[in-house]
Amino acid sequence: MKSYQAILAGAVFLLAGAVYAQQGQTLDERLKIHSINSQTLRGVVPDPADLAILARDKQVSRIIWVLPENKLPQGFRTTAERAGIKLECRSIVPNIDDEWSKLRLDFTAVKDIVQLIQKDTDGITYVCCFKGTNGVGVIEYVYRLLVDKVEYAEAWRQVLDRGFMAYRFPGFVDDMKLFAAGLSELPVVKGREISDQDLLAPGESVKLGSIRLNVKKMGSGPAIYVLHGGPGETHKPFRPYLDALAENHTLVYYDQRGCGFSSKPQIVEEYTLALQVKDLDKLRRYFGHEKISLIGHSSGGILAMEYASKHRECVDKMVIISSWASGKEFSKYENLAGSMMEESGLAVINALHQRAEKEHRRFNDKELSYYLEVGLPQCFFGRVTPEFKADWRRRAQVSALANMGLAGKVFGDYDIRDRLKDLSGLPVLVIAGEFDVIAPVAVVRSIADGIPGSRFEVIPQSGHYSFVEQYDKFTGLVSSFLK
Repeated sequence: MKSYQAILAGAVFLLAGAVYAQQGQTLDERLKIHSINSQTLRGVVPDPADLAILARDKQVSRIIWVLPENKLPQGFRTTAERAGIKLECRSIVPNIDDEWSKLRLDFTAVKDIVQLIQKDTDGITYVCCFKGTNGVGVIEYVYRLLVDKVEYAEAWRQVLDRGFMAYRFPGFVDDMKLFAAGLSELPVVKGREISDQDLLAPGESVKLGSIRLNVKKMGSGPAIYVLHGGPGETHKPFRPYLDALAENHTLVYYDQRGCGFSSKPQIVEEYTLALQVKDLDKLRRYFGHEKISLIGHSSGGILAMEYASKHRECVDKMVIISSWASGKEFSKYENLAGSMMEESGLAVINALHQRAEKEHRRFNDKELSYYLEVGLPQCFFGRVTPEFKADWRRRAQVSALANMGLAGKVFGDYDIRDRLKDLSGLPVLVIAGEFDVIAPVAVVRSIADGIPGSRFEVIPQSGHYSFVEQYDKFTGLVSSFLK
């Protein structure tokens, strides 16, 4: 997962709102006008004086007002008719008088509007809603899914880029997931039991030169090394979800340098991909494994690909989960998870930022771990319960130093796409979560596209941790591949 400051803090500015100086702005800027299709524009509610300009300069002949008629400003209909504009009022929520945070969507009404704007008209249709752009954002989201056939995360990205304020409408966020999945109710994210002693106690301390790595090893047979992400997390998010692979393999979990119970060098230069690759190879040789299979999740997938590109002869098979080959591709979606947070979560993060800025320091381990905890619901497709949060809190551990040292090396300008072809012939399984908003399907797919002969699978109804939400499907898929 990306540096938590970058992912979650990207949306903090939403709390403050925005003040737009209208002087000198064009009509497009003031009304936030964008195209949905060649016949349809979307934007905020125009002033009555704008209607004649819309008719003249934009050829608008119809306005779809996404709220009931009784919410129309006084005289708006009459002014629209004088400008030659037909006005239609539609509601997309069952009860418009509910509190904003409790509003839910009527997708039958939404789809009716989508069908309406697909029909040919003599002029341009302008879609707007009473406050902001959220109702219009829902219309465009459904249009992108149904008509343009774009994937879930891309549809979300487009409407968020246009000003959709998801933090004000948590019910809308859930409903938009349900619509994309074709479900009537979100599944509950369920954990698997593991004791504190088994999960939290240190494992074997393996000395590799000046570094000691914390290792937990189980099972017997061909070796699988599990590479965690973050950067700066630990192996704990995988436990006990990947333990079943130890039935037929030697499963090696370990905390990367600076993480968990492993050594924590105190200078940032000690955190590089090259040193991570060396640590992994030293660990392989320490245990006497001639060949190993790799499972890399999130930024751990980058470590897996880097290791395979440098030590191809030592890799048997490779499973890449929710990772990316290009930092620039990844960055297109870097604010998506944060922008989908609820207002209470954003307030907490804003307070953390203000405190760190006031004290002129970076975030510490405790604060970054709290970031991971606050942002947990955005990592999953299903509904995160208080019980699951409490269970997952045991795994929410991030090394600030490792995160700071490695974030710039796995995001931004990172790009391994030109080297992926060199892995041709290596058995590679690439896995994406269908509703992952951290490493979306399109971003993960580029890994499989770059490795000739690789296999690409999308796990349905799952987010960034597909091995948690779809345990049986994930375990069956990966076990079969590794055999």
